[in-house]
Amino acid sequence: MVEPIGKKIKIKTIDGTICNDTEGTYEYANIELKGALDSEAVLRCHSLILHGYLKGCAICTADMDIKGVIGTDDNLNNPKDITQASIISQGSITTAKSIINSTIQTAGELLAFKSTVIGSEIIACKGMTIGNALKGEHAHSVLRFGLKPGDKLIALDRTIEKKNAELSVLRKEEEIASLKESYSKDPKIEKNKNEKSNSDEIQFQLETRLAAFEQEISENENKIKKIENENKGLQSLREKLRGQHMNFLSQSRSAIKIKNACEKGTIIKGIIARLVVEKTIYNVKFKEILDPKTNAASILIDNF
Repeated sequence: MVEPIGKKIKIKTIDGTICNDTEGTYEYANIELKGALDSEAVLRCHSLILHGYLKGCAICTADMDIKGVIGTDDNLNNPKDITQASIISQGSITTAKSIINSTIQTAGELLAFKSTVIGSEIIACKGMTIGNALKGEHAHSVLRFGLKPGDKLIALDRTIEKKNAELSVLRKEEEIASLKESYSKDPKIEKNKNEKSNSDEIQFQLETRLAAFEQEISENENKIKKIENENKGLQSLREKLRGQHMNFLSQSRSAIKIKNACEKGTIIKGIIARLVVEKTIYNVKFKEILDPKTNAASILIDNF
């Protein structure tokens, strides 16, 4: 178990289901969650044992053991309404049941011997072992053991984007930009600017409304600083994960192992190479290899 330097690791047992963003409450804790992680939940912790389902987002700096189903196939008639479960881990992940319409990114291994991956994207730095890889209702599964510089870490980037959107609202960025634009482009305002009295009145109105926005921003200062700090931590984690991906995979040790069926259309990605499975195959192992003469990369298919 990896432990953050200088931080005391707490052990915390939670009996119920988590339904919201826990923010920094459990950031340095080893969590045993006997309930579930619901679709609107975000849990940041050191390590996690989860007995129920996971529909929200879990971000861990160590290992994870998920005993329930990851993701959901609810709202299949409208794929835009599907809330993707997401997992981000610096350790290894063990799962026992299906992974559906989800994104998983781990610097360790994904050990999912009995799991069926359905319509999900998984990046596992040290490789993965899964039961089946199947197409979802709206997308094929994508299994990756490599990232190129500039590639997105989907779940982590989505979390950062969500935090940036929250910051934008708290900073009143859209309202302020719209206000300034309306005062600069309105033809009546432009005409009145030629008259000093009207110009002064317009300027006063603008400054008054801007001051009101600044007052609201000031009242939200603590929330803004908190989200800014969370974003710094997420960005730091993103850089660590990206560095670990590149470090491990340069050793060409990672492999994707599928015990049962790998359905036609499944996408296999390495750091460079990409393969679309042309027919359903069974008991198979994928590995990225590099030709030393040509520097060309390819995905090797072998028996598992």
